[in-house]
Amino acid sequence: MNKTDLFIYKYSLIKLKNKKKFYKLQLINCYFYSLFKIIIPSFYLFFIYLIFIFRIYSFLILIRYIWFFTGKFIVKNYFFLFFYSSFISSISSILKYSLFLLKRELFSIFLLSSRYTLQWVIKQINFCLYYWIKKWENIFFFDQSINLRLYENLERWLFEKQCRYINKYNIQRSLLWKIRYYFGPFDPYSQDFWRFGDCNSSTYLIKYKIIKV
Repeated sequence: MNKTDLFIYKYSLIKLKNKKKFYKLQLINCYFYSLFKIIIPSFYLFFIYLIFIFRIYSFLILIRYIWFFTGKFIVKNYFFLFFYSSFISSISSILKYSLFLLKRELFSIFLLSSRYTLQWVIKQINFCLYYWIKKWENIFFFDQSINLRLYENLERWLFEKQCRYINKYNIQRSLLWKIRYYFGPFDPYSQDFWRFGDCNSSTYLIKYKIIKV
């Protein structure tokens, strides 16, 4: 059981013990939505971004939780469905902007690649990818279709940069040599052959997957 599942379990126990707090959290969500989304839309996005930074799980779990869409509460469920769709659109816009910042950071690493070894380049890319995924891991379960599109976009962009890097420093080499030298299952437990890496130092690029639960 990971941290998110453990938190969902603990939160469900708290909710069952004291439903009044759950009602208050719903009213707080409604208040923030009406204040920030209607009056100040830009500040509403900033407010959600602060929630992600400080890892306030209760707000996110509340919207995710299945009881949130039942008709047992004070406010009609269709109102919160509208709020949920607005929240999802806000998440997607923030994720797209964070992906843009990540690409800009990775692009600067590829620009500095001429000064350093391939092993250094791969380690820097892995560091950026790991902390970007770690930062947004708490909201990746909201809408899987959005996350899949973002992952595919990032993978295509990274593969293009890797091919440019290879062709830049190995103009005279054949295509077969490039594939053997820069791609391969450097990780003995990896089943993906197209994995960018350095065969001399056995350093490879990390891979990530979205697993449907």
